Amino acid sequence: TRVLVVDGAGTILWRTTAGGASITRLGIRGAAQMVADLWQKAGGVVGVEELGNLPIAIAGGFAGARSTVIQDEMTRALRIVFQPAGADESLPISITHDAHIALVGAVGEKGPGCVLISGTGSICIVRDEEGSTVLSGGWGWPLGDEGSATWVGWKAVQGALAAWEEGSPTELTELVLDAWGLGSADVADSHELMRLAAEAGLEPARYAALAPAVFDLAMGGNPDAKALVVETGRALGEMVVGACGRLGRQPGVPLPLAFMGSLAKAWETELEEPVRAGAGVFAPDLRIVPPLMPAEGGAAFLAYAAAGLTLDPEAVERLCSQLAGSR
Repeated sequence: TRVLVVDGAGTILWRTTAGGASITRLGIRGAAQMVADLWQKAGGVVGVEELGNLPIAIAGGFAGARSTVIQDEMTRALRIVFQPAGADESLPISITHDAHIALVGAVGEKGPGCVLISGTGSICIVRDEEGSTVLSGGWGWPLGDEGSATWVGWKAVQGALAAWEEGSPTELTELVLDAWGLGSADVADSHELMRLAAEAGLEPARYAALAPAVFDLAMGGNPDAKALVVETGRALGEMVVGACGRLGRQPGVPLPLAFMGSLAKAWETELEEPVRAGAGVFAPDLRIVPPLMPAEGGAAFLAYAAAGLTLDPEAVERLCSQLAGSR
């Protein structure tokens, strides 16, 4: 969870990275309490007098906040945890999905745009000219996350085990065995690989940690790794198709797209072409743009809007420059 406390002029007073605040994992009360605890922590660092007793407004994007029902429940929970400090029904609170704040941060508050995120998980969000948004993917492991780093690692282990079973271990097999400390295929134990794979199923970051090595192998020309990278890109492109289709978007209209997440490093070298292939009829519409700000910057924009504040261009530039390098 990345957190910002900003003033009305676009200056970051405090920022930190905290543990996960997924509503799916912590529940609404747990996620709301984390927000309250972080505000208290900010007061201890910046100073209560400088911050005041309460925030002017709160905005956040949370994994698991896909529906308005959950968003409303989270809003009520935040009011409750801030009540001891004097909060009431007038405190502006804007709660949305984490992909939504990534979209606002990447391409701004208005206009058409698409954000495709591929990291430990994967999701696509598309916004039309009227401001309506649609999500595609984002169901989390193991229900989804196709095209994510977790998915890449999982597919790599699948392929490694299949080749090993056939008695013809590949370079990809050796990569997985070495990364998980099992030695080479001629001495490793297949049951130990299965055990580690089962453990990784409960801790998907262990699968995701394999992805950089798979991409390095692909860039080195390994056919198995390259095929997996192409499959990854196509899966991500199909998310764009799904979101555009459900939004009722017709091909032939330019769509700014920002690619974010840990796999963004491989966009130009390995992923853009297969993503466009997966995007089908929408591929010619995609206009690749660098993210304006990271997701927490998008949350700041929504907090300003909730408070009824409009940042002037200088304040926007100030906020962007402070967040440069964290996209």
